[in-house]
Amino acid sequence: MATTLIFVGAPSGVAAWMSKSALALDGQQIIFMIVLVFLCIGISALVYSNRYYQYLKQKRIKHLEELTRKRFSTYVPNEVVSEILQRPESVNLAGEKRRITMLMSDLRGFSVVSESLPPERVVELLNIYLGRMAGVISKYGGTIDEFIGDAIFVLFGAPVTHEDDGLRAIACAVDMQINMADVNAELEDRGLARIEMGIGVHSGEVVVGSIGSAARAKYGAVGNHVNLTARIESYTVGGQILTTEGALEDAGHSVVIGRQMELTTKGFSQPISIFEVEGIGEPYNLSLPIWHEELHDLRPPWRFDYTILDGKHLTGPEGNGAIRRLSTTGAVVQLSHRVESLANLKMRLLGLEDQDEPVGDLYCKVVDEVGDGDLKVRFTAVPIEVADVVRRTCGVDAGAL
Repeated sequence: MATTLIFVGAPSGVAAWMSKSALALDGQQIIFMIVLVFLCIGISALVYSNRYYQYLKQKRIKHLEELTRKRFSTYVPNEVVSEILQRPESVNLAGEKRRITMLMSDLRGFSVVSESLPPERVVELLNIYLGRMAGVISKYGGTIDEFIGDAIFVLFGAPVTHEDDGLRAIACAVDMQINMADVNAELEDRGLARIEMGIGVHSGEVVVGSIGSAARAKYGAVGNHVNLTARIESYTVGGQILTTEGALEDAGHSVVIGRQMELTTKGFSQPISIFEVEGIGEPYNLSLPIWHEELHDLRPPWRFDYTILDGKHLTGPEGNGAIRRLSTTGAVVQLSHRVESLANLKMRLLGLEDQDEPVGDLYCKVVDEVGDGDLKVRFTAVPIEVADVVRRTCGVDAGAL
């Protein structure tokens, strides 16, 4: 500041002195003083230019920080945004290939639930669920790539990489399932239906970067492994977490797993091994809630026609079957055709409770073989009219299904 004042005052001081002493100076001294005046003016201009440049630079940096926070803060925890700002070289928005761990979650039977509620109650339910899950995801440093209706797609390892991204992802999945108890408690307090969630976790190389147009863009991931994560999630039932061998390798030996299955899926020539996650050890020490189910014998069995579903599409074959044992969350059934494990079925229940007409559709997933040609299924969507019959048959109250 003092330097600036000296240079600013110098030209005017020299000029004043020259005006008083001009008559006493010869030609060379006058030229020297003129040069000195212009030199002082030039230095003053340089000082001001530098200060103005620094001001613009700081303003530009602040603007870029605000843009970065705006772009990422909706999807990424605040501490991750701060890390991006401290290490901007770690994020390549233009696009790069990177191995990450991905988590996909989705509600089971949400379409049936939403059809029975007014729009504002559907939004209320979703906000309770998504708000709770977003808090858990933030806790483990996940990046929410997208909310897709009632589904959530999360990245671990992008835009910021950690050595334990695989472990964080599976710990997050377990904690999300644990938190569903609190979600359902709040939903019941507000007079809303209970919900269930399935989660798939997978690791693979994808392309990450800023995706979209100049008008609208977001940080995201694309590639076959994104599709595979969604596919794995589609095999889950409510309360379940399925993961792949690659994700387990990234997570380490702390993951507690149950049964293993081999699946053939679109886009991959070799069968995919998937594992059921039951919990995680150090440093998180989390376990999934133990699922208790009381099956009731049905005499006579409930008859039904069925069709195999692939996503929302009927793929056949069509057949018929019978429900031999029933609970509020699943059943033991016999089918007229062999059906692979994890197949989705649409069942049309026939003539229950002395009715000659079909009662309605019931959606379920084949989860196990239990001997003598019987299959265990878990319900994935139960319409209200069918749910009432199931509750009465199992002798439970209305909140159990």
